[in-house]
Amino acid sequence: MKTVVSFFLVVVSCFCNANAQDVNFSQFYASSVYLNPALAGLEKDLYLGVNYRNDQRDFHTTTQSTQANVILPLYNKKTTFKNHLGSIGLSLLNQSTGSTSKFTSTAVLISTSSKLLLNKTATHQLAFGMQGGILQRQYKIDDFNWGSQYVPSIGFDQSIAPSINFIQAKTTIPLFHTGLFWLYDSNPDDYKTEFSAYLGIALSNLNRPNESLFEEGTPVRMPIKWKHHGGINFSIADYQLILSPNFLLQYQDRLSQLDLGCYASVQLRDEVLNMDSPGILLSLGAWHRIKDAYIISAGLQWDNFTFGVSYDANISSLKYYSNGNTFEFSLSYKLRKGKPIKFSTPFL
Repeated sequence: MKTVVSFFLVVVSCFCNANAQDVNFSQFYASSVYLNPALAGLEKDLYLGVNYRNDQRDFHTTTQSTQANVILPLYNKKTTFKNHLGSIGLSLLNQSTGSTSKFTSTAVLISTSSKLLLNKTATHQLAFGMQGGILQRQYKIDDFNWGSQYVPSIGFDQSIAPSINFIQAKTTIPLFHTGLFWLYDSNPDDYKTEFSAYLGIALSNLNRPNESLFEEGTPVRMPIKWKHHGGINFSIADYQLILSPNFLLQYQDRLSQLDLGCYASVQLRDEVLNMDSPGILLSLGAWHRIKDAYIISAGLQWDNFTFGVSYDANISSLKYYSNGNTFEFSLSYKLRKGKPIKFSTPFL
């Protein structure tokens, strides 16, 4: 229990000290509830996780994003695989942009997800999830330079009150998301991966809230964001090597983003490590975010902990105006009950 408390304090600490616009995590598989609320329904253990992304566009502008998740599984009577009904969860998201965090967003979301076994052997599973909460955006209007503050002889004078008085420094809007996820697992009762395939769809901002900064005027409706994701997992060399090609397609309004990639995982078992556990999972992956970036990632799963790190190499036209240093870290902990079922990164 001390381990759980300590880990939770680390999660909260990272969330509170992170310095949000719409966040796109490169390690989308490690931020499952943010990717698709339906994925909480497949979580069979108490789950605590945190993701941190640092996107330094230039030497003065940095965007920092942090999200933390807590997922609590729900069971019918006994804590067994087939009695797992779904899960409830809590998500916190914080993002800031600018040299002095001129733009800051904070979201608190509650999710619920149910799971349905489509056949007696539980090889086919379907999960449906909903997520709702609030998003608060803050703007440090006093940190901006306005035309009314310009003095020809000295430049901008911050002591002059800006003539802009119709912009809201803080806005709060409701959010509602939903998602559906299908999973096929040839061996659902064991942590050994033989073959699995998955496909999901998620819709964000279904309520299309007004995100306008102006106190009056025509509402600016937040467009619905669509996410399609999927992939397969299969093992070779007597389960020692696991290959996992996958994709993520997102589009919102007139913008789209496609991530294609694969990761390979090497599984070191009890026979090698002489431990009463599934062993250690080492993973290495690469993705291509089309016309935007190349992504490399590495991960380690040991016992109940999973750690991941990734780096984005910018290949878009913005690389000429940005140093393109984007790092991302993920850390999760599972409080397992009984025999562990599968590795968690991602969907193994």
